[in-house]
Amino acid sequence: MKTLKTITKEQAIKAGNDGQNQDIKSRFVEREVYCNVNSLVEYCLKHGYEDSESPVNLDEIENYYSMDVDNAIEAAIDYFGSTNDPSELIDYANDPDTYNRRVKTKGDFEVFLKSLDEDELKQLCDDFSIGYETEPQEIFEWWAVSSYLYDQLKANGYPVVDTGSCKVWGRTTTGQAILLDGVITRICADMEILEGQANSWAKK
Repeated sequence: MKTLKTITKEQAIKAGNDGQNQDIKSRFVEREVYCNVNSLVEYCLKHGYEDSESPVNLDEIENYYSMDVDNAIEAAIDYFGSTNDPSELIDYANDPDTYNRRVKTKGDFEVFLKSLDEDELKQLCDDFSIGYETEPQEIFEWWAVSSYLYDQLKANGYPVVDTGSCKVWGRTTTGQAILLDGVITRICADMEILEGQANSWAKK
């Protein structure tokens, strides 16, 4: 019996907003994201410090602080210049299965860093143990989500809070469909449900 060849996680992420994958992610969001709870959470945050029984206050939001991007870029550039052998960083940027850049010099690496989104930059810093400063995340929307999505968002460094009656995601983007958020693509890729992956939800 012929075994179907599956694509890598990186390839799946790169194609994450193709037509078939948008349909898959739309179904995933429909299943895992319940409803908008902006009014509820904002009210609780406003009164959280004066009402000890408030189900939400800033201190209870996990992952409220995130990387300072400018500081992280500066730290990564310094790391590139200070390490005796920057070839691992060069190979990281030039990997044909992921970023496929033409990085040779420190200047090339800086351009590469500035092209990364925040999650990709964080991954690089984590992979090479590069320290960086943090700052409060700007949360635009609050959504009640499933326990599964809550755990995945938390693991990916996104703001979440458990109110006791529901689990809530503090969304740090706005103005686009939730299915287009990068973290949704990554979670679906981790589940291997995107087109071409082992557990693909693609319609036959």
